[in-house]
Amino acid sequence: MGELGGEVLPGIDCGHVFISPRLRHTRNGRSTENQRCGRNFSEISPSMPDFERPRAVFGAIIDSMSDDNRLPLDRTDEAILQAIQEDGRISTADLARTVSLSPSSTADRVRRLVDAGVITGYTATVSPAALGYSIMAFVRLAYPSGNYKPLHDLLDVTPEVVEAHHVTGDDCFIIKVLARSMSDLERLTGRLATLGPVTTNVVYSSPLTRRRLEPA
Repeated sequence: MGELGGEVLPGIDCGHVFISPRLRHTRNGRSTENQRCGRNFSEISPSMPDFERPRAVFGAIIDSMSDDNRLPLDRTDEAILQAIQEDGRISTADLARTVSLSPSSTADRVRRLVDAGVITGYTATVSPAALGYSIMAFVRLAYPSGNYKPLHDLLDVTPEVVEAHHVTGDDCFIIKVLARSMSDLERLTGRLATLGPVTTNVVYSSPLTRRRLEPA
């Protein structure tokens, strides 16, 4: 979906908007910033199912943002971000009524937030279970070397890997995997284990899967 318009797509239960965590917040003439901690943290963008692709875009835009191009946000911007995170399908007219602006001014504000990389994309939320992925797991990989090309190559041909994060600590990577069955999970973790020792944690349930972001 491109710019926020007056019409919404039929047949989609709910849409979400992705907001960059690196926001600058202006209050009382002072600016505070939410800076990403962990300078060695990076997100890898492998081939992945379409319902997870916005997360890769999200990470890429986070990494590309610099201190110089973060946008100062006022309270109207905050209200816009809150509204469209609650309902990514909201029309410009309804959004304008929510934030007490004209539709044209609201559209200009949304366009500015998109151009500045604060809003990084719009997407529909799809159930992995409905697509046949009944198991979710996090695999911790202790990667033995600094040559990450074999890892990138493996991620590129493993669509069941939907997130991969380079982290601090004993484990080099934390990898989110969707599997069709326990035997399928065993196959996936076996492929990852060709790169180094792995530890697998299967998810029982997810009490929190996403949260609305506000400026720090």
